Amino acid sequence: MNTISTLRHELLATTANISTLEAQVTAAQERLRFATEKAAQIRILLGMLEAEAQAHANDMIATVPEAPRPPVVAKVSTPDAGRAGGSKADRMEAEVRALLAMRGTAHRKEILAHLIEKEIMGHEKAPLAHLAAFLSTNRDSFESDGKGNFKLRRVTFEGPGNKNGEELNEPAQTSPPPAPRPDLDLPDVEPGLFSEAKPEGVGSD
Repeated sequence: MNTISTLRHELLATTANISTLEAQVTAAQERLRFATEKAAQIRILLGMLEAEAQAHANDMIATVPEAPRPPVVAKVSTPDAGRAGGSKADRMEAEVRALLAMRGTAHRKEILAHLIEKEIMGHEKAPLAHLAAFLSTNRDSFESDGKGNFKLRRVTFEGPGNKNGEELNEPAQTSPPPAPRPDLDLPDVEPGLFSEAKPEGVGSD
């Protein structure tokens, strides 16, 4: 009899425990469903934000200005003035003169590229600075516009009509005075040879 009572109490306790566990399982399943739905919503929102960020980055790349390309230095063929004998400075001056005589003006970077092509420069640690010092030393021969462009300096001189030393491209040309005409050597003419002839029968009074 005691055994039956004990078993009945144990069954009631187990049944109550099952109910409790089932309630816990139901609550856990509800939490699981909520967490699953929340994860799905987060994935959708994350995908939208990532797509928007990528589109913004693409727009930024498209609006960034392209870096300026370095100027293309045109190669100018000049006589090999710099290959003649003499010091390096002499060869540089001769070649720069030849280049500017053909081009009129040239930027110092173009001059440097030309001298490197002619194998006169190119082994210096700072070739551009070396060239700038050379051009500055020879400013009596090469004139700068202050922007890195150089041309041959015109020769100025003072003289009659140019007391201020202004630049003269060409000396003024003056026409020489006309040469005196030589005297005509006319033959002697008898007096009255070309006098007006009088009609016959007409005499003087």
